[in-house]
Amino acid sequence: MRTRLLLLAVMLVAVAATLLWRRSNPGGHPEARVVTPPSPAPPVAVAERGSASRSVAPNASAELTPPSFDEGRIEVKVKSTRGPIAGAQVFAYLRGPRDPNTSLSDWRSVGSGLTDRDGVTRFPTRPGRYLVSARASGFGSARREVTRPEGEQTTVVELGLQKGANLSGRTVTRRGQEAVPLVEVVLTFDVTGKTWCRRPEAPAEEREYATSDATGRFRFEGLAAVSYCVQARVAGFARWMPLSVAFPFPHELVLELVPAGVIEGFVVAADGKAAAGATVGGLAPTALLTDPRPCSGSPSS
Repeated sequence: MRTRLLLLAVMLVAVAATLLWRRSNPGGHPEARVVTPPSPAPPVAVAERGSASRSVAPNASAELTPPSFDEGRIEVKVKSTRGPIAGAQVFAYLRGPRDPNTSLSDWRSVGSGLTDRDGVTRFPTRPGRYLVSARASGFGSARREVTRPEGEQTTVVELGLQKGANLSGRTVTRRGQEAVPLVEVVLTFDVTGKTWCRRPEAPAEEREYATSDATGRFRFEGLAAVSYCVQARVAGFARWMPLSVAFPFPHELVLELVPAGVIEGFVVAADGKAAAGATVGGLAPTALLTDPRPCSGSPSS
């Protein structure tokens, strides 16, 4: 009798232990933990005096990878008549390929930097054609085109800053000399030395802009003592591009505007039917004219 009771007690203990183990481990296997790796930190652009700032996009292709100083550099020295200028802001642009439709170059920013106490900053560059510019408080901007040849590790460029000059003028109609307000006047520095400007080239950031007031007057301040190409544009008038304006500047520059003409026509496809939705563009001797409005596809009556 005692033996049976002992065996029954042992069996009850075993069953209880089994039930407790299953409750604590429902699947019969230890829990697995999933650990998510941390995301990589985004790239950070670091700028310091004496070197250009730049940032690298992740997974960039080899063609778009910015150059390193091991591949070569352009060293820019900024000075005035009193010596080196510290803290001057310097910009660099690469002249890319020409657009076959407009014949204009594709300018690409290389970066910007501040000059150190010796008036020097450096840009990592590959061989090619570049434009560098420098600005400092109290001086006019200085710009220069430079070529970094193959096999030259460091190409040195000097930019001399001078006191800025001012240029004032008026925008008027050619007939009647009436004031034309809200005209955008654009100055593009003339690095070619030509006496006329057919199609001046420069990055948009390196042009000077002003807008005429209600009386047609405009004014530029802090200009470099160089020649500029002038453009004037406003709705209802043809774009105006004169000969270059040379330094010393005239007392007053008068821009005479003429009403814009209208070209009408229609577009047909190869089968002779009207081509609806076509975009019409025209290349004028002095500017690219493009009308973004889609054609109706039918000739004017």
